[in-house]
Amino acid sequence: CKADRISDAFPPEYTQKRDFVSEIHNYIDEKDIEHFSLDQLQVRPLSSKDELSQLQQLHCECFPVEYGERFFKDVWEGTLSSLVVVWEKPNPSANGKRSTFIIGCLLYEFKPIKAKNVHV
Repeated sequence: CKADRISDAFPPEYTQKRDFVSEIHNYIDEKDIEHFSLDQLQVRPLSSKDELSQLQQLHCECFPVEYGERFFKDVWEGTLSSLVVVWEKPNPSANGKRSTFIIGCLLYEFKPIKAKNVHV
């Protein structure tokens, strides 16, 4: 990720230019925000390479740590499990089709617990 970032996750002394880099910022406007409702959101597994690309953009924009390609490959291949928060916006230029945008994500991994001195 070579873009500058914006996020409260960055320390206050972060001085680089803070630009939005996620694709959604090219499509959302004040009208969308004014009429936004939680029922417009879906929570589901990551389902396409386009969504993976959007997830990479969000990570670049929101986190001070740069996540490498291996991290996102693990997300795509399911080594790391994911649930994405998806917003679908009607796209007038696409004959009634909707544009899908990732606006959030939960990444997780299940690991076995190694019990020490457990008595049942």
